[in-house]
Amino acid sequence: MNPLINAEIGMLYTTDSRFLAKIKYTRNPASYTFIFSSPPESPLPKQVYLMPGEAPNDYTSFLCTTTGVFNEFYVPQTDRTWYLTETETLDLPDYRTELRIDLSFPLTIVPQGTSKNTTISVVDISVGGLKFITDQEFQVDKTFSFIFTKGAEPVFITALILKRYPARTPGVYCYGCRFLDLPQQAESVLRGFIFKENLIQSKSHRRL
Repeated sequence: MNPLINAEIGMLYTTDSRFLAKIKYTRNPASYTFIFSSPPESPLPKQVYLMPGEAPNDYTSFLCTTTGVFNEFYVPQTDRTWYLTETETLDLPDYRTELRIDLSFPLTIVPQGTSKNTTISVVDISVGGLKFITDQEFQVDKTFSFIFTKGAEPVFITALILKRYPARTPGVYCYGCRFLDLPQQAESVLRGFIFKENLIQSKSHRRL
């Protein structure tokens, strides 16, 4: 068996967004296999983020639970031994209950405890929440509010910052948040916007 046949490049980060290693990986039905060219110098943390690929503007990441167990595989085609470890994750797209779309647009928000506007950049959104990037640090468990104007009509939304995600670009911070007590009208507007954007993206992909 050659574990490298379907392997892709990825980057590992700690849960506090520190870079760990550049690796190869393969996806399994409910997990990832991490492939190292040499044994890690120190044990992997219990949980790590895998960021697929190397694109600096791709903020996709998956939280994985590691086992700490490595198996050695000698691959004649590369004339070297590779070190494989299995992980578990419930962060795959298959487990998501709501459709999430990748896109990019600026959003003006008002952080909790201030009346000052701040501009962030949305990188993905669903009816449940959104992920954004910024050059400012935000505190997890804090809220912010904004007026969403991309849909059929403007709606007021409040969101809670749940976690910080890794970002490949220095000075850029990435956060995931959940919408709070979303009114029916706001949910309807969001669903309509997401459905429309998903159709546009699907048609665009089919043309490629």
